[in-house]
Formats: sequence, C-alpha cells, structure tokens
Amino acid sequence: MKKIFKRTKSVNGIKRKNTTVVQNCSGLKKVKETLGGNDLKKAVKLPKNENINNWVTLHIVDFRNKIALFHGLLQNSCTSKSCPIMTAGNNLEYTWICNKKSQPQKLSAQSYINKLFQWTDEQINDESLFPNDPEKYLKKWQSKISYPIFRRLTRILGHIYHHHFQVIQKNGIEAHLNTLLLHFYLFTKEFSLLKKKDYLPILSIINELYAI
Repeated sequence: MKKIFKRTKSVNGIKRKNTTVVQNCSGLKKVKETLGGNDLKKAVKLPKNENINNWVTLHIVDFRNKIALFHGLLQNSCTSKSCPIMTAGNNLEYTWICNKKSQPQKLSAQSYINKLFQWTDEQINDESLFPNDPEKYLKKWQSKISYPIFRRLTRILGHIYHHHFQVIQKNGIEAHLNTLLLHFYLFTKEFSLLKKKDYLPILSIINELYAI
C-alpha cells in the first residue's frame, strides 16, 4: 500500500468534523485485525455492543477515503478528454442530479466523481444527517441517507474497474483494490444497504473475481 499513499498526497481524505461517532466506534480495532487475517466476512459483522449507526457511519467514511485514494492515481488517465461521460462499462451511463428539482447534468467522469466526493463530505458533516448521538439518527436513516451514498460510491468503483484497471495494475496495487471491492460488497450485503440493481457497476467484476 505504500505506493498508494506516496502517490496520492494531493487527495483529500475526509475527517468528520463531528468525530465522536467514529472515535468511539469500539469495533474499529477489531475490523483492522480481522482484515489482516483476510477474513472479510467476519470483518463486516456488527461487533457486540456496537451501535449499527456508528458502524455504518464508520464504513461510509472509510470507503469514501479509500476509494478517493485509488481515484487519485487516475489524475492523468481520467480526464475530460479520455472520459467525457461518467460510465461504468459500455451500458451504464450516469448523470449528476443535485436535487429532485434540478435537471440531470452530463459530466465528465472526473467532474462527476469530484462532485460526488464533495457531496458525500457535506452529507457526513451535516449533524442533522450524521449526529454524534446514535440515538438521534433518523428512523429511516439507512434508506434515506446512507443508501444514496453507497449507491454512488459503487459507480466510482465500477468506473475504475471498467476504464482504468490497467493503471491500477501498472502500480501493482490491484490486490488492494480487489480487497476493497470485496469488503465494500460484503458490507453492503450484510446490512442490506443497496438494492440488487445498484450492484450492476461492479457485479460482473465481483462474479469474475470471487464467484459470489
């Protein structure tokens, strides 16, 4: 992983302004230890006495930052010229929608992904959406708040795999990306955070790599 950190110093990782939730997540150490043992199915399980909202929030921040690291390697290969439209394979094209009243915007993959990271950061640092007190989370928080974040992050993973995997291979970090992909897939499946159709950007890759 040294190559990733060395070559992505300009990539900004998000740290929640309201850090109590993440800092107090008792399962964080357990996750890291389990990942070291390559047992991702155990890593995604909710630790005993851990709050589910804390657990999901921790992983939203973690996945966002790790995906940003990999995308940071693509500064020279993912440009408005090489990727004028946000796609994840030949059949999946995405437009950016700020809200329900706005018109869909066709953006380059780079612009789309940058907007997505900015939007995700704004969501995470909004106390009304991600409160420090786990008891104050909305009843439908997972479906209303976390769902669109995970859905959109899936699109970035799909774009990286379908259009820039050679760059990842040249840097010798495909194993790290594959581990991140599997971790993301198993976690979202464990807690039913995505719908079946939302896995389309990465489903063929998951099936090919892990035969799940």
